[in-house]
Amino acid sequence: MSKRFSSLVVYVRMAALFLLKIMSHAFYRTRQRWISKDKDWDDVNLVVLLNHTSLFEFVYASVMPFSYLKKMSKHLVFPVADITYKRKFFGNFLKFLGVSVKSLTRKKDTSWFDFLRQIKKDSILIFLPEGRMKRKSGLDKSGRKMTVRGGIADVLPLFKGKKMLFAYSGGLHHVLAPGDRYPKILKNISISLETIKVNDYISKFLTEEGHIDRQALFKDLEMRRDRYCVPLLGSNLSS
Repeated sequence: MSKRFSSLVVYVRMAALFLLKIMSHAFYRTRQRWISKDKDWDDVNLVVLLNHTSLFEFVYASVMPFSYLKKMSKHLVFPVADITYKRKFFGNFLKFLGVSVKSLTRKKDTSWFDFLRQIKKDSILIFLPEGRMKRKSGLDKSGRKMTVRGGIADVLPLFKGKKMLFAYSGGLHHVLAPGDRYPKILKNISISLETIKVNDYISKFLTEEGHIDRQALFKDLEMRRDRYCVPLLGSNLSS
């Protein structure tokens, strides 16, 4: 791929991300709340979205500054479940949004480690640590409780020295629940945001041997999800 063509792809991707933000503002009223005092997106390389309820979560582009979307157009990476990846329209749409979008299987194969190797020093990763969507029942597709899976423990060390952002989704079942064919528009959506340095966060879970206590990490993420992933009411919220 020539340098000129690569630059053109970046500009088209940036335009698509800008359009997503504009359309999100046009069709949805986004209520957002900052939990942390630090509201700066500039140095965020890892976005962790909790409460995965819909394939329509790109609608949260409405809260991202244009400057951050511009940076994402050059550095965005994220994994996608193989079933979603193979969808003719939606799968291709997701592939286009990222510089590197990798398909993950549910099998014990190399797809996960192949994905980790694609993460570079300047990558921006959007990661959903639950690994599957919550249905209207409050459970996953197989009827199991929504828990945090092990991938996040592998991802965090790759972003040492960086800043991460927790995105606590208020839920999108009222917009596009799993199994729905078409999204509903003119709805209120909500999200809470919190930034933290990756090193500071990891330090809470280090054992005496210097390893991450995975179970303590999972428990903390599930606690954060249950505490902050709630619909926001009213309009007196920070923007």
